[in-house]
Amino acid sequence: MTAAVATKPSSTNANDTTEIKVNANNCARKKALSLGLNLGLVSTKEYQVSQASLVERRQQRLYQQHRKYQSNVETIYHIAIKNAATDELGEVPDGDWLHDYWQHAERVHQPQMQLLWAKLLAYQLSHSQHFQARNFSKLKQLTETDIIDLQLAFGLSCRLNNERYPKLIFNCINSGGLNHYFKGPSRYAINLTSHSFNNRQLLNLIDAQLLELNEFETQKLHEGRLTILDEHLNWRAKQGVIQFKYYRFTPLAEQLLPLFDNRVTKRYQQDIKALIASCTQLLA
Repeated sequence: MTAAVATKPSSTNANDTTEIKVNANNCARKKALSLGLNLGLVSTKEYQVSQASLVERRQQRLYQQHRKYQSNVETIYHIAIKNAATDELGEVPDGDWLHDYWQHAERVHQPQMQLLWAKLLAYQLSHSQHFQARNFSKLKQLTETDIIDLQLAFGLSCRLNNERYPKLIFNCINSGGLNHYFKGPSRYAINLTSHSFNNRQLLNLIDAQLLELNEFETQKLHEGRLTILDEHLNWRAKQGVIQFKYYRFTPLAEQLLPLFDNRVTKRYQQDIKALIASCTQLLA
């Protein structure tokens, strides 16, 4: 059985209708035909396409759209309630922030993205100055793939000294000292690809404005501390000085960091420890 289409090919009258009944055998076509429900082109018990004018079909489309928007905000609201902290003082964000938030959140349809927006609202209720409203439009452009890649990148990052936000460290350079004059700087790298973080994901996060475009280097350091989860690695250069090369998260990504569960793996912890031990002396 194929989809029934009722139309008047010879007429250009705006009141002519094209009624779509969704029961096509072809899967791709069936999905295409199903879009007609949200366009006001599918009949329901209360609404008949064949009897609707062009204006009435537009009104039906807007009705379906607003119905979905309301469903989205209610879903996000209820998830936010479940995620709101019960052991922290709360403060309702200002009216302008909330207005912009709901204006963007109502258009979030994908369940995983709804969860992210709900966690953002829950966190904002106890950290009222955390997320800036001007970033809502950037957040709305992110996809589920972007969020999965960002979660992975957060799990492969660590904090240097007393810095607030983590870095995605991938290289350690030991320069100076006597060996430097004979052999040049010693370089040690961690293979991020072995942790399922490849060039595609790296470029995707840069394109999504979650990672800065350029690679960065720290200052030349004689000693310092790396923090992975709650473990602190205190180190001192065996000779000369140490520089770390890393990718830096953008301010948008840094604001999203508290919304993610930390998924640092044991293997990554071992690899970053091996990287530090290869170019420094670990201290107790």
